[in-house]
Amino acid sequence: MMKTKLVIATVFCGGVLACFGQGQPVTVNYSAAPGQKDVWTFTSPAAVPIGNSVMVGCFDPGFNVSGNGNDLSLLWGAWHVFGSTSMGLLGNAGRFSGSTAKNDSTFNGQQIWMWIFKTTGNNAPNTVDFSNVTEYGLFSGTAGNWIFPSTTGTPPLTTDVTSSQVNVTAHGSFTDPSHLFLNAVSPVPEPTTGALIALGLGWFGWMARQRNRPKS
Repeated sequence: MMKTKLVIATVFCGGVLACFGQGQPVTVNYSAAPGQKDVWTFTSPAAVPIGNSVMVGCFDPGFNVSGNGNDLSLLWGAWHVFGSTSMGLLGNAGRFSGSTAKNDSTFNGQQIWMWIFKTTGNNAPNTVDFSNVTEYGLFSGTAGNWIFPSTTGTPPLTTDVTSSQVNVTAHGSFTDPSHLFLNAVSPVPEPTTGALIALGLGWFGWMARQRNRPKS
């Protein structure tokens, strides 16, 4: 009988330890609610219309977010989405409120970034080529609540981030006392004159080598 109790206790304890080893869900609440900064476009200043996407997540460790803030493709390639919502869930353009719970160790201890889009149709961005994205903003904060709690930490594993706490940006601006501003998508740079000349000389050089090759 005593042996049976020991076996049951061992199995129970092993199960509990296994559960804790797998981690627990982390909850992130994110908002631009009344009393906090709302979100505006920059090129034609106005509140970002209802339906546009707001994401929270993190980038690959070591990825230079600020240095690549103008390159949508590079940003998306290093991006990990934790949760998302739509602009206007509070009933007003330029405002949002979302809450996501997830058990994923990818985010443990990583910087939280808030990525906000303005698209031509005021809906989700086309993440294949971003052809419908006209403006976006990448925002974060330096306070401790802008770090994802670890799934193996001590509950409650919850953090709240708001538009008014933003003091870091890789694209867009936060210094206005009432608004976060998105910024326009940077155009793909045209080849410079020097690059075109170098390309042309390289082509002519290749053609010359082809003409001078001995006939077999």
